[in-house]
Amino acid sequence: MIDNKKLKTTLTTNFQLPKQVNQAKEEAFAKIKASKVSEAAKTEVSSTISSTSETDFISKPDFTHTPSKSGYKQKFYKGFAAIAASAAIFSIICTANPALADNIPVVGSVFQTLGKSLGFYGDFKHYAKPLANNSSKDSSADSDASASSGETNTASDSLYSQTQNGTTLTLSEVYCNDSALYLSMTIQTENEFPDCFLNQDQKPIILFGMDSTLNYSFKNTSEDNTLLNAYLDGKQIDSHTYFGVLRLNKEDILTSENESIPDNFNIQLNVKNICGYKPDDSAPEMPQDLKDAYQQAMAENGLNEANYKNFTEEQQEIEHRLFTEMWNRYYERYPDATEGLNHYNTWTLEGDWNFSVDVEKNTSDSITKETKAVDSDGNGILSVTKTPFEISLDVTDPEFKYFAVVLDADGNLLSANSTSGSAYTVAVQDSDVSSISVYLCDYDEYMDELKGYYFSADYQEKAKTKTFKQLLDEHAVASDTINFKR
Repeated sequence: MIDNKKLKTTLTTNFQLPKQVNQAKEEAFAKIKASKVSEAAKTEVSSTISSTSETDFISKPDFTHTPSKSGYKQKFYKGFAAIAASAAIFSIICTANPALADNIPVVGSVFQTLGKSLGFYGDFKHYAKPLANNSSKDSSADSDASASSGETNTASDSLYSQTQNGTTLTLSEVYCNDSALYLSMTIQTENEFPDCFLNQDQKPIILFGMDSTLNYSFKNTSEDNTLLNAYLDGKQIDSHTYFGVLRLNKEDILTSENESIPDNFNIQLNVKNICGYKPDDSAPEMPQDLKDAYQQAMAENGLNEANYKNFTEEQQEIEHRLFTEMWNRYYERYPDATEGLNHYNTWTLEGDWNFSVDVEKNTSDSITKETKAVDSDGNGILSVTKTPFEISLDVTDPEFKYFAVVLDADGNLLSANSTSGSAYTVAVQDSDVSSISVYLCDYDEYMDELKGYYFSADYQEKAKTKTFKQLLDEHAVASDTINFKR
């Protein structure tokens, strides 16, 4: 079985988003032969990254080696959780300018307010549990304790709403099924929300800082409980208010693949800071002396960057090494720029918000069925779980040979979105999933050939002769059709 936790830990440890943004720009700088990244170069980089699919995206480029397909596969398969939310950041760089809302919806209706803007949307009102925010004896005691310790709380603090340094974080609803945990919330600020990067869906990128933690009552507290890249899927309601949903896949929650989410448990959420990516990265530009040293080293190796497209593989490796050395010297000079979240690229709302939430798993309308989509060794899609909001595949693929594909009842491809958290968890949304078809495909064949057929501009015309489902029927290693009607 694939060690999800090991892969995810490895990937998240190496992944540092803003450095990735910089490196993408700086690689473009070297390859477009400019003394600094011009506006045209930024546009080229942005559109290049924007058109890159999640299967082509790797967490941290190595400029001295060309990544192999197996490297891509290992990072994509179960490392998707660490990069899915972050990859969306690159697409569009602009300033948040949301229209003011006429009325701020009452707490307890965050899911309803966000509606179809969520990556995983649906009729949450029948499944999510509202979290009452009336002051209680316990919360009053907590407030007294906080006051005695010097923490900045207000008299309005309650069990699920706390104010720190002018920012109020309020938990609204909780929902948990066999595949994921959802926690909706509101963020309200005394001052206007800082301007943000917007993703391709025009959503500000809001996340909890890396010092934030989430503890589960059924897990050992010594385990790593850091909320890495805890992206809040949502939208800005007005210049002072953000509604968001923290969604965690079972892979993020459980320690072992053999475990399942308990029926009842408690979570302890500690948010140290709330962050957002600035529209413009203010990190210092590459100093001229480091550029000159790079150019001199290139000349000493008989290389002219203007001829980069004609470099041999060996020459490319030399150029990449020199380029990396230049940036290593840059980071030595500006060490604070190496951090994933830093003052150059991120605004931060500081605080210490602490919440205790009792969770009851809701398995109504959730179904798990085994599949026959496995190879001769028993590897492949072992089972499928359908909830009201997602379809999750249990895949075993120790050699990273395959890619699992899901089609809805109409033959449309269901794919992971930017808030999925897993390559093999797809949103139901408005699709007909009364039955689905699952396919176990050769990874390289699917990525290099089959996927392109579906996403081609003329697919609708080609589908008159051969649909994507018919193509997969011809090429898949194994397949199965699952009927969820009871």
